[in-house]
Amino acid sequence: MTDIIRKKIIYYLVLPFRLYYNSNDLAFPIIAMATIQVRFPDKKKKNVEKILESLGLDMTTAVRMFLMRVEMIEGLPFPVSKKKLTVNGFTPEFEAEIDKAAEEKDFSPAFDTAEDAIAYLHSLNPSLKKK
Repeated sequence: MTDIIRKKIIYYLVLPFRLYYNSNDLAFPIIAMATIQVRFPDKKKKNVEKILESLGLDMTTAVRMFLMRVEMIEGLPFPVSKKKLTVNGFTPEFEAEIDKAAEEKDFSPAFDTAEDAIAYLHSLNPSLKKK
């Protein structure tokens, strides 16, 4: 691996998740870091720390990952709504539509190969068949 590629990998993958990168053979500019303080109920914090620990993360890394994701997608990485969402993360109306569709008996059959699926679709709409 070339030194340039190695530096880029460390810069984009390692540095964002570390407060600093200390290496004698690689020189990086010092990145200004901001401190963020959040008030959160102590009992909930302990529960969250247990969950994160089971995932191999600490609180700082998890918050840093969250903030990087917000920046990457330019929004929150989960839906935010004034409407109450179901346990599946849908609005009650949308979940009712899903349940209704699941109850309908108009499903396509299962297929063993992609060719069988394509043949079935062409039988439904012969104008799509290749000439």
